Amino acid sequence: MRQIIFATFAVIILMLFLPGAVSACGDTNKESVRNMLIVPDNADFTVFDPALLPDILIDIIENDPPDAPYHERVVDSALKALGQTHNEKAIDILVAKIEDYPLTCIFWLGTFATSDAVNAIVEYLNNDDASIRIESADALSKLPQFEGTDKDEAKAYVDSILIALTGIAKRINVEDDERIKDSLYEAWAHLAGLTLMSANDVE
Repeated sequence: MRQIIFATFAVIILMLFLPGAVSACGDTNKESVRNMLIVPDNADFTVFDPALLPDILIDIIENDPPDAPYHERVVDSALKALGQTHNEKAIDILVAKIEDYPLTCIFWLGTFATSDAVNAIVEYLNNDDASIRIESADALSKLPQFEGTDKDEAKAYVDSILIALTGIAKRINVEDDERIKDSLYEAWAHLAGLTLMSANDVE
């Protein structure tokens, strides 16, 4: 209860002292979007124009000054919000920012059925940070089936999944953390089935 009261109070303070926070509804501009990103747990991005929001989020991710207030929180929140839009433009941005914001980027890349997303995630299966390794395994275990009509893209997706299967198998052989190993097995089983389903799109 105390946390709920505190969160509500924080939102009220934000509305009183941050210009654009209240007027964000129906007003899709960079300032109002950034203000909402400062308190992402209480944010409602549905108030913004869905056609404009992805480009504004990308602008913030790429150009927010490092010395701006709450910079790290804003960029991380913007990456999450961009992933939630599931706009195709998000893939390149998430891949580009994966080194700086690995957990957020890996999670959202796992929602895209593209070879670029899979290849980026696989690179982090052997990371020294256990939290990143398990996030990578979990992301691979939730990859969606390819539903596009482009045969070349479908083939590239299947090929990337086959590479991921090899990477998972190699990681299982050296992984000491049983929790991560279980996640790797789940990812392997998911991708093995996904390969068969997605391969039908290539034929």
